Amino acid sequence: MDPKTLPGSEKSYDYVSVAAANSAVQKHCKALPAVSIPLQDALHRVLAETVVASHPFPPFRASIKDGYAIRAADGPGIRKIIGNAWAGPACGFTVTTGTAAYITTGGALPEGADAVVGVEQTQLLEEGKKVLISVEIRPGAEIRPIGADIPQDEVVVEAGQRIGASDIGILATIGKKTVRVHQTPEVWVISTGNELKDETQVVASDFRDGQICDCNRPMLIAAARAEGANVTDGGIVTDSEAGLLQALRSAITGGADVIVTSGGVSMGDRDYVKPVFESLSSSFGGAVHFGRVLMKPGKPFTFATLHIPVQLHAPSMGGRTVLLFGLPGNPVSALVTSQLICLPALRTLSGLVSPMLRRVWVTTEQDLPMDPVRPEYHRARVQWDRSSGLGGSLLARSTGNQISSRLLSMKGADVLMEVPQGSGKIPKGSQVSALLINGLEHMEQLYTPEVPTPILPNGVPWTAGGMSTTVSSPSSAPAVVSALPEAVKVQCEAFAFSKLVQHLQLRTDVQNIDQMTLAGFCRNCLAKWYAAGAHAQGLDLPYDTACEMVYGMPYKSWKSQYQTPSTPEQLAQYEANKHLFAKHPESSKANLSVPLLSTTASTLPEAIKVQCEAFAFSKLVQHLQVYGMPYKNWKSQYQTPSTPEKMAKYEANKQYFAKHDEAVDSSLVAIISDRASAGAYPDLSGPEVVRCLHNFNESQGQPWNLSILTMKVVPDELETIQEILAEWASPSHQCNVVITTGGTGFSRRDVTPEATQPLLQRTAHGVMTMVQQECSKVEPMAALSRGVAGVCNQTFMVNLPGRPKAVQESLMVLMPMLTRIVQDIND
Repeated sequence: MDPKTLPGSEKSYDYVSVAAANSAVQKHCKALPAVSIPLQDALHRVLAETVVASHPFPPFRASIKDGYAIRAADGPGIRKIIGNAWAGPACGFTVTTGTAAYITTGGALPEGADAVVGVEQTQLLEEGKKVLISVEIRPGAEIRPIGADIPQDEVVVEAGQRIGASDIGILATIGKKTVRVHQTPEVWVISTGNELKDETQVVASDFRDGQICDCNRPMLIAAARAEGANVTDGGIVTDSEAGLLQALRSAITGGADVIVTSGGVSMGDRDYVKPVFESLSSSFGGAVHFGRVLMKPGKPFTFATLHIPVQLHAPSMGGRTVLLFGLPGNPVSALVTSQLICLPALRTLSGLVSPMLRRVWVTTEQDLPMDPVRPEYHRARVQWDRSSGLGGSLLARSTGNQISSRLLSMKGADVLMEVPQGSGKIPKGSQVSALLINGLEHMEQLYTPEVPTPILPNGVPWTAGGMSTTVSSPSSAPAVVSALPEAVKVQCEAFAFSKLVQHLQLRTDVQNIDQMTLAGFCRNCLAKWYAAGAHAQGLDLPYDTACEMVYGMPYKSWKSQYQTPSTPEQLAQYEANKHLFAKHPESSKANLSVPLLSTTASTLPEAIKVQCEAFAFSKLVQHLQVYGMPYKNWKSQYQTPSTPEKMAKYEANKQYFAKHDEAVDSSLVAIISDRASAGAYPDLSGPEVVRCLHNFNESQGQPWNLSILTMKVVPDELETIQEILAEWASPSHQCNVVITTGGTGFSRRDVTPEATQPLLQRTAHGVMTMVQQECSKVEPMAALSRGVAGVCNQTFMVNLPGRPKAVQESLMVLMPMLTRIVQDIND
């Protein structure tokens, strides 16, 4: 038979990408109407209206702990107990000078009282008639003011989000009895195939007769129900055009919003789904929108819409659009296409404002073969690997044989790794994008069962009794370095050392300026002192290993890439000035109290690394004579005005500190924040971007020609974000760089990467990898940011996180690369 005459022939359908397929489907999805339901029935439903608090909570001044309500102005002393203010109805008496009232946690504060003192700071006297207050109490102590938890008119739950257990509690707190939620979609699921038997009716002899259990239908029903849909089992239909048409008409008259079939969409002589979809679309004024998707597995996936008039179902329902999804028959293909395309459609119909799967970056545990024709969605389990050296990353392990009939490849799968089409393999250890398809409940603990040590904002591990978050002083005099606790000094020195090392690793352009006294000198000394610090901790750290930690690579590699021979003038300058840098004789070697252990930089315990860094930094300070006194004193005693010769020397050499003289003509900053756009709180990340750009601009020997064209706060809406980014990347704006902040997390409202990715003609994976790696050294959770970067037209786009601190850390890594990126784009 001629393939062109086959009933399921795909000859008339062009390939569409997964992104284009989702775009076509979402264009025909609209949130279903809203209904009111009791609050206790609202779990997992999608809220149809934003809820604000009609009154503050707590509605009265409430005690935080069990104790005594007092007047703070009375100070320490003996009080007469005048009554009890238990949690419940207000007590009705007034606390006056010299009196107190016993109060329980959550109790309303009596009139006249302005503070609560805990029972542990009191002593009962005279058989409980009086109480001794032994401490000074400030007004407002241990009290929750009115509205402290929920201010009046505060947005407590936003429309378009799925209601969870905590939302139920919040809504109950403000007294909501009923809520407005979107109706749930009505879904019919139908399997096709003469070989299929219902799992409840199969007998052993069926397997010998060429028949198999239908797994697609129960699997797809379960997936739809997990999204909250009302699902009707449409049964198994044999491979006949009339039978399939009858089953689809039954679903239509039964009120289906969505009909999902599996099987019968390929090119066989009994594949009737496509022609039946075409026939129904013609009858009801709909269309078959696509019949092939460029993906593996799932190529023959088909999507159509029908416009159903009122008379075919209950008149009260009115006319409606029905979505038809024709899924492939292989079970993996059916489930993968359902996850990528069908379930997002159900979420949109349910009212969710951000229905698409979330994208993350994972590190591959093995080589990934690529398909030369189609991009592949490779099933994998993920684990959190803190041993990666980046503060932690998601490690992806393939589920094995990826053939589309092997449903075991979906068992325990957390992600679909997005493997591009191409030849060869993606090597083990690469970072690839992946789509989350579950809540990571299968994720194993790869490290140890002990609770990991927290990492402080400066990148240093927290230690019990070590670094304090606050330093209080009984006097008003500022704290001085010598008064710092030793543990705090160690942490500060280690932080300063790590920052200096980071700076030196980036400044490969300074080795020819006072070479031995600036770049090479500092690096060599830091490496030596790092090794000495390890030696003092009882570790035999080779000098070459210490050099690698300071240089960021093996010393020989750094030397061959960056170091150039010193000129005679530079050597003469070094000889003339080297005495200035050796005022302190080398101190004696540290006394060792523990045996030396052979180790490498990568295996150093974190606590030992901190000690090594602190020791090395203290040696650097001593050797370079860093002030040692208040700066103003040092300046008045030692600093002399620059001579004409020094100024001439600076002018002659400053070029080496500004190798990139290409101008970044302009930068646009987009702040992606729904609540900030609504005025719920002030935007902080946008001004932080502007501040960092200007500070970096001013720090350059030859500043950029930089201007911030505009800064805009927009809501977390995919189409709105994408529209603005596309406009700013158009030639009419002549914009070199667009920076977005926010919307890179895991909530369903975080859609900035999804809005940005389709616009990029060239993706800069390496840029985001470097930003993640460097930021993870300070904040391990930085590895969870899903931002993307790349080029759209002549504009470089990059997604940054929303927290100002994360913005600052990301830009520290990104800004030195921007000039080169813009130069390459414009070449």
